Amino acid sequence: MTLDPGVFEAATDRGVEFLMSRRSDDGWWRDFETLAGESDEWVTAYVGCCLAHTHGGDRAAQEALELLLSRRRTVGWGYHQDVPADCDTTAWVCHLIEVLEWTVLDEYQRAIAFLRNAIQPSGGIPTYPSDSEIRHYVAALPEVDFSGWTHAHTCVTANIANLKAFQDEPRLRSFLWSARNPAGYWSGYWWDGMAYPTMLASQTVLSVAARKTIAENIADDSSFALACRLKMGNPVSDRLCSQQQEDGGWLASARLRVPAPFVQDPDAERVRKSLDHQRVYTTATAIWALHEQALI
Repeated sequence: MTLDPGVFEAATDRGVEFLMSRRSDDGWWRDFETLAGESDEWVTAYVGCCLAHTHGGDRAAQEALELLLSRRRTVGWGYHQDVPADCDTTAWVCHLIEVLEWTVLDEYQRAIAFLRNAIQPSGGIPTYPSDSEIRHYVAALPEVDFSGWTHAHTCVTANIANLKAFQDEPRLRSFLWSARNPAGYWSGYWWDGMAYPTMLASQTVLSVAARKTIAENIADDSSFALACRLKMGNPVSDRLCSQQQEDGGWLASARLRVPAPFVQDPDAERVRKSLDHQRVYTTATAIWALHEQALI
């Protein structure tokens, strides 16, 4: 069944209203309860980016960026204020800056330099280029291995490869091609499931037709996965709309995993997992996907 574009727009508007209702009194979006607490910088950057791509979300996106810029770090942004800057969060802030066309900001230029300097010889980019600050944050003993968090991560590399500032960087694309599994998907270090990392990676290395084909073969019907599949061109908009709740949001289904610092292959280990219990990350992804569908 093909829904009228007006249905997508209405669902998006309700989703935006839900997200605005979930913004805290101090202006941040928070989600994912981990041992470090809830994220505010990473989640706010992502939600702001999704809102910036939807009708009526510009003002909230600008407010999100202004809030992020008010956090005075030497460079970059992190999971929340107390956690050292990481490449993935910094990339989402850069995405937000790019879509709002604020790239003249010094903060943007410094952030891009931080990301560029993090590229490893393999062409991939880690979450943390160095273990020094994050080791201090978690109060780890000197003998604790942090190679899991400081080696190249597919999901992080794919996110950064989609930045306009990295469109002419072949090393990232070569790494992503090498990280593709035999079935044609990508597995993310921090994510349970293939839909999200495959969406990110496929945007930069696959054609529109190839993205649609691979999305059709992802056997995951959670709201989060459906939104990712829709962004890849899989015609699942009706199913995604049918899962929207009465309050305008979607059920929590973005599942973050947090491997121990020494774990390099989380697919082969038992790791902690955290659902987006505030339903913010899933809903933001859904409205972004539906808005794009409404424009087709």
